[in-house]
Amino acid sequence: MSQQANPDDSLLRRWVETWRRAGEELESIRRTEIESVDTREAVRQVFGGNAAAVPARSPTSGLVEQQACQLNAREASLVEAFRRLPPDTAAELSALAQRLAGLTPERRIDWSDSWSDEDLKEFRAPSLRRLDAEESEDSN
Repeated sequence: MSQQANPDDSLLRRWVETWRRAGEELESIRRTEIESVDTREAVRQVFGGNAAAVPARSPTSGLVEQQACQLNAREASLVEAFRRLPPDTAAELSALAQRLAGLTPERRIDWSDSWSDEDLKEFRAPSLRRLDAEESEDSN
């Protein structure tokens, strides 16, 4: 038994094809509009107020800032060790670290393994004084 083409089927097929093409065109329009949006103006419209409240775009890619937020290997090992502590011990160690950090809030830990010229000079001076003192004791 063969199916006869129903006039309604033809109309439905045309309707579906029309909306498929319209969907493609609407998607193209949407993409164009999204690409051309002025972000500052959009934020101002959504949140109101002055668009100047939106922070200025950074002149850098943000990689330096991102790297500053990432842990290096030594910091990561400290975090892992800290996570293995019992809760009471972790709280006590955290309080101690906070107190120590408060002593010199402007200083950061230098994790580098290399010695700067300043480090060497700082180490050399007391070492030479100690050596001189030992040599003068030996000669007496």
